[in-house]
Amino acid sequence: MVALDEAYIPTLNAHDRPNMLILTQAHCVRWLQYGLDLFHAELPWASRISSTSITITSTGTITAPTDFIVDILHGIILAVEKRRIRRTSYQKYLSLITTTPTASHPFLYTVQKQTIRVAPAPTSSLSATLHYYAMPDALGPNEVPDFPSHQCMIEYIPNKCLEWIKEAQPGTAQS
Repeated sequence: MVALDEAYIPTLNAHDRPNMLILTQAHCVRWLQYGLDLFHAELPWASRISSTSITITSTGTITAPTDFIVDILHGIILAVEKRRIRRTSYQKYLSLITTTPTASHPFLYTVQKQTIRVAPAPTSSLSATLHYYAMPDALGPNEVPDFPSHQCMIEYIPNKCLEWIKEAQPGTAQS
């Protein structure tokens, strides 16, 4: 791994890659996964696009998939009507739910971390598809990370190594 070569820390090399093979329990593998997750969360547009079937119930809330970063703008499509629901700010969502809705089907939604709130809530369950940017899968042995800029990771890992041996302040790798 180029990043470990750049850091050149003998004790870390002995732990992470004896005989020049990176072990699955290596610190750098955990750091790499954390770095990928961090960069994907900061730059979701570099992530893969996924879609999943969802059911909008009368509660009007949907739990986002576990790999959900952020939805694609107006990314919920009602199955029966073949119509997109518009994403809006939480303030507009609050304004709508405090008034008496006249629509029989949802026409907007807001996202709060892993919860998607739809308004107005339907009277019966509706099928829909959610399109979103997804976190990368966990790295496996000999797997090349899926990230458009390897330079970010090549700079992140040596800084994380320096943090590990306390030659850099905690948080240096993230900056």
